[in-house]
Amino acid sequence: MRKWILASLAMVLVLSLALAGCKPAPTPTPAPPTPTPVPPTPTPKPIKIAVVSDIGGRGDLSFNDMAFKGG
Repeated sequence: MRKWILASLAMVLVLSLALAGCKPAPTPTPAPPTPTPVPPTPTPKPIKIAVVSDIGGRGDLSFNDMAFKGG
């Protein structure tokens, strides 16, 4: 009885692997249409960035200096 169950299980495994390989060939997809050219956009204004420091100001070798250096 046990051999019959193992043989059946092995046969199901082999058949499932064989059926998994029966995938149909992929159909080629047509190339998408070429996009129309977009007119150039004007360049934006430069952004100004400010650093607000604490009461100690720059030169405290701590938070304010690190914020000014960006690190």
